[in-house]
Amino acid sequence: MTDVTAEEEGIKFGPVYLEPGVTKWNARTYLFSAFWTIGFLSFMSFLQNYVLKVHLNMPANEIGRAIGTLSFVGEIALLTVSPFFGSLSDKVGRRPIFALGFLWVGAGFALYPLATSYEMLLIFRAFMGVGAAALGGMMATVLSDYPQNRSRGFMAAMSGWANGLGAMMMIFLLSKLPHYFSGKGVSAEMAGTYTFWVTTGLCVMTAAVCYMGLKPGKPGKSKKREKVTLLVKQGFSAARGNPRLALAYSESFIARGDLLMIGTFLSAWLIQAGMSNGLDAPEATSNAGRIGGMVQAVTL
Repeated sequence: MTDVTAEEEGIKFGPVYLEPGVTKWNARTYLFSAFWTIGFLSFMSFLQNYVLKVHLNMPANEIGRAIGTLSFVGEIALLTVSPFFGSLSDKVGRRPIFALGFLWVGAGFALYPLATSYEMLLIFRAFMGVGAAALGGMMATVLSDYPQNRSRGFMAAMSGWANGLGAMMMIFLLSKLPHYFSGKGVSAEMAGTYTFWVTTGLCVMTAAVCYMGLKPGKPGKSKKREKVTLLVKQGFSAARGNPRLALAYSESFIARGDLLMIGTFLSAWLIQAGMSNGLDAPEATSNAGRIGGMVQAVTL
């Protein structure tokens, strides 16, 4: 087989046949990014309960409603900007949008523990929702770009494993940081702040790896670039004439709700149950993370 033929056919990454021009390093970087994407988004929902209880001293009987409102605001922000990130990535490429998403979420993690009121926290949650839109959109888009049609299922399975491992490891391990910092003599509030800032550092690191490792531009043959508004319109209209695409949209709707329920309200209940039984907030968060990690492990 000549080099030209090999390039036309693409290379193989495990069981996945990659599109021509996509390297194994690009594929590894994508799985690395998918691991951290869901990990960060899951941990964001998990740890906001800590901020409400410890940083803002919110009564226990108000936390459930507050969490629901925070999640609603974040999802509205995500839904508002998601189509534009997807369309913009067709113009500037996947790599800068993916990296920007990690940096954006990292900035949100840095700001979150600095909120002095619930209203300020709502603003920060909307801010993080924008970053979540960039991450979620690019994770799905690159998943579509890299594999050839004959092995998309394998790539989706590998991405799913990376997602599950990321959520499990982030919740299981990072949830222990408040308890660790508290054991070093800092207050419960500062322990939470340090945990958020450690996560910010991880976001910056992941953004750098993502930008260096993903393929520049859009994989495949170059096409004429359309206006962003036209691309958005085409994306929505495609579902009306394609039942499979409409079904995929519906499944994404249900899956997103399930992720919110497990990552947000289950963790709130676990933390509150721990504190009701005499644990302080850092220790209760650590225990909740252990159980939350087990729940995420089941998804694998």
